[in-house]
Amino acid sequence: MALLLPIDWFGPTGLLLREFGAKPVSLVLTLGGLYGLALCRAPRGVAGRVERNAVLVCGALLALGTIAFCINQIVDWTPRGYSRSPFVQFVNQTLLVVTAMLSVLGNARLAWRHDAVARLRRIVPGAAAFHLVIFSLQALSIIDHFSPVLLLFRNDEGVIERATGLMSEPSYYGVCAALFGAMLLTLPAQGARRVFHVLLAGALYGTAIGINAKTMVIVAGAQIMLAILFPSAGRISTRTALLLLAAIGVAAVSFIVRFSALDVSENLSSAMRFGSTLLSINVSTSGYAIPGIGIGQFHFFYRDAFAPEFLYLSEEGLNQLSLDAANRASTFNFYTRLLLEVGLAGFIGFFLAMLALLRTRLNANTRYIATLLSGSLGFLMTQDTYFYPPLVMACALLLSVRYLPVTSDPAHPQRP
Repeated sequence: MALLLPIDWFGPTGLLLREFGAKPVSLVLTLGGLYGLALCRAPRGVAGRVERNAVLVCGALLALGTIAFCINQIVDWTPRGYSRSPFVQFVNQTLLVVTAMLSVLGNARLAWRHDAVARLRRIVPGAAAFHLVIFSLQALSIIDHFSPVLLLFRNDEGVIERATGLMSEPSYYGVCAALFGAMLLTLPAQGARRVFHVLLAGALYGTAIGINAKTMVIVAGAQIMLAILFPSAGRISTRTALLLLAAIGVAAVSFIVRFSALDVSENLSSAMRFGSTLLSINVSTSGYAIPGIGIGQFHFFYRDAFAPEFLYLSEEGLNQLSLDAANRASTFNFYTRLLLEVGLAGFIGFFLAMLALLRTRLNANTRYIATLLSGSLGFLMTQDTYFYPPLVMACALLLSVRYLPVTSDPAHPQRP
């Protein structure tokens, strides 16, 4: 899972299983979750209460999304004529939600039983180095850009000429750099090993900046905010965190100025992304977010009535406004999608669940998991999938830590 975690596209599984199979680690997490639920003994005592609470949160979110869909269909909010079926989309996206929840719960048991937090801590540096090496070999043209192996990890047949390693585009390499970089800087280490971690993290950040991987700024910014808001989880001092946040701010401004990222008339990609997010907010503020519209139903609210004017500048946006749009409409922001589809109560429930996980009591050996969670939450400011593997994995690992007695060392749990 550590090696596969940042990979965002793998052709054989992506073409076969679409959104679920796009990220190959999703399959591994799902199998691990099913194995954990079927063959690992359920925790008891305090750990059992923690698992039951997690099940209740998952069940409540699922129920709220289902009830919202039923209300939507009864009141007839969705117009007719779409090439996609609201019911089929509800079923498909609900299965994605259920799979993510089962993966969290099952992998939490698996991690608790097999000391996965400690094992992953030893694997992270090697996994990060592996991805940096693949990136470097491609950047130095030692591996051909159009190599059949690399093309398995591209969904654009190699159109992007910049090196991206085993990620499909620069933005996802930036996510890889930020996720692994923060974990490396948070892992406990001394002497030469500490130097290696710092240099490896610096190389990841540097190469991501070198290929203009703008998404890295959002992910890294969220990880630094963790250190400010939750000092015990973030490990670094507030002063250092503020300095790093300032550096990220400078990098963000640089990217915005160089690529006109906020100029929707100049950058049509931004017009599509910001326009879609604003459209979802417009639907929410029209009152639909209070009960919710149902899991997977944003596609059918992607209408002219809610579209900001600048969205029409994007040909992609115009195509998505069509009743015959081939792809599922995206909000490009998980939180606006969650608010709209599951409703206000579901959104608050998810927020409180993430807050509880971030407040997990961690020590020097386990703090790196919190950076994985915060980085995942930051990335979801830019995408809206219900099954994001780094988030699933981070939630499972933090749950496994919460299963342990407060007086024990979370890095060395008692095996049940």
